[in-house]
Parts: sequence; C-alpha cells; structure tokens
Amino acid sequence: MYDTLKAHIVQRFGESEQRRIKKLLQELELGDMRPSQLLREMRKLDGNGMNDAMLKLVWLNRLPPDVRSIISISREPLGKVACLADKILEARDGPQLHAASNAVSSVPNHTLTQQIEQLSKEITILKSRVSSQSRNRNRSSLRNRPQTPQSTAETCWYHFKFGDNAKKCRPPCTKSLN
Repeated sequence: MYDTLKAHIVQRFGESEQRRIKKLLQELELGDMRPSQLLREMRKLDGNGMNDAMLKLVWLNRLPPDVRSIISISREPLGKVACLADKILEARDGPQLHAASNAVSSVPNHTLTQQIEQLSKEITILKSRVSSQSRNRNRSSLRNRPQTPQSTAETCWYHFKFGDNAKKCRPPCTKSLN
C-alpha cells in the first residue's frame, strides 16, 4: 500500500521524464557544487537510464577544462573518478578563471558592424536636419524683425522704436528737427 501511494505521489508531483532528461543534459551545471555532488545529482535525474560511460561523458563536460584533462584518462569507476576530481579542485590554489558562454550574442560581428554604421548615418542625417532647422529659424526671425530705420535716413532707431517719446535722437533723424 505504501509503495502504491508513493508511486502515485511521485507520478503526480514529480518531474516528468522529459524534464529530468532536459535538466540532466542542458541545465545542470557544476556551479558551487563539488564534482561528486554534481555526479550524484546527475544520477538522481538519470534514474538509471544511462550507462556509466554516457554519464561520465556528460559529467566531464560540466567540469573545468584543467580538471577534465586530468581525469579523462582515468579507467577507475565513476565514483572514484568523482572523488579524484574533488581532490584536484581542493588542491588548486588561487582564483580560477571560468569561461562563460556567450549565448546572448548570437548575432555575428559583421551584422553588429552594419547596424552601427546604419545608426551613425542616421545620427548624421538628424544632426544636419537640426542644424538646418536652426538656420531657418534664424532667417525667419530676421525676416519678421522690423526693419531698422538706419537704411532710411528719415528717422533714427529711437524714434522708430519709441515714436514721439524718444529721448536719445541721433542725427540725421528728420524727427529731431521738429
């Protein structure tokens, strides 16, 4: 009765076989685990579906390259090889450099270069539009500004601006004669 209940609970709430295999082959990484812990986790996910040779191959691919190169030649059983990998990692001194996969950058470099060139062209076009709009505004403001009377010798700027209330008249203004 216990075994039947356990089987139903595991079947209902446990991970599916496909999910376990996907996790085993793609998602499970060494991270901060020891190699022997990673192997135990892989065996638990495997559920006795793989032989030791296949499991060893998958497990070795998750280890750092220097450890992998040392233990890949071992003919010992997989459990002993995992203990050996633990000892190798313990014996390493100093910080280690781990390679990170660049899954985000799947775009080739030449495509990125083309995109940068296109953006540069668009920026140049926008700059020229802004500067031409700025010049057009300056021209239109000059056109809308009232003409200064200096071109006409009849009135000075003060009389043009303030009319009869001008106090600083300059010659040759005809209004100053009044």
